[in-house]
Amino acid sequence: MAAGQSRHLGISSQIFPKDLPSQIVYNELETNYSDLYNYNQKCYKKLDRTNNEEVKEICKKYLRFIEKSRLWNTPNASYDVCLQVNYWIYDKLASILGSNNTENIQITFGSFQWVGENIMNTPARITYNKRCNPNIKIFNEKHWEKEKKLYEYYVDYNYLFFMAKSYDDNCEYYKKIIEIIPIYKYFEDECSPGKSNCPEFYKRYKSYNPEELLSNLKCYNQIEVEGSPKFAAATEGDSSRTEQPTRAGDPGLSQLSADLQNAKATHDMSGIGKKVSHTVLGAAPVLLTATALYKVPGFADSVEAE
Repeated sequence: MAAGQSRHLGISSQIFPKDLPSQIVYNELETNYSDLYNYNQKCYKKLDRTNNEEVKEICKKYLRFIEKSRLWNTPNASYDVCLQVNYWIYDKLASILGSNNTENIQITFGSFQWVGENIMNTPARITYNKRCNPNIKIFNEKHWEKEKKLYEYYVDYNYLFFMAKSYDDNCEYYKKIIEIIPIYKYFEDECSPGKSNCPEFYKRYKSYNPEELLSNLKCYNQIEVEGSPKFAAATEGDSSRTEQPTRAGDPGLSQLSADLQNAKATHDMSGIGKKVSHTVLGAAPVLLTATALYKVPGFADSVEAE
């Protein structure tokens, strides 16, 4: 097996971060679909003041995701897909334009709102902005990157703790959890009475304190929190991760394997749609299946609107 890969529950996949549910939105946004050219006119017209082709490419991927992704059809989703889209746009612009070029980032980010004024070619005839409006106000120059990481942790919460409790022989998931502790503590302070730098979503997930469940996890006595010698030794070894063996006899493995084979052979959209819905609803056992389905060849296309 190639370096940098692991085998979780018998499924070959890239190690962090692509295993995580929070990456489902980003992975789809990053995909170079063959029909991106359909968005050339919208993006080139509205972003005519920039000669940066990378920015226009981000625009096309953004519009396509807003118009075609099936993730928008998930009822009562427990997390905000649009918020992740906003983080993705801002993060990409910061990478392209320079993270310290705040004024230019904000101007370009604002241009995406103008792009979204076009009407989508859908039966509902809704606007791009009605589905997901780029919102520069959510970004705090002081700590937007920390906000992004904290929200991703909230999305991944059930999955991380389920895996860390049951399938974490190399403590990969445990390390991912303890990495968020300093960020969680940072926002505990920023969201204390008298301060005004608190993300809007913080109170909703205040109970997701990563430290409270550590003692229930397999690796609790092997790796300690940041600042300890055990933590330093563990994080230094991230680049040399090894395979996680499949747990023979696990009653969930046979069903998961069958789900994958059936999805690949029949492309059963109704069944897959239900699994994706359960993914964003945060049901941990089903999260495993839904995340795995994203690794099935051809499944990336199956989460789009026809």
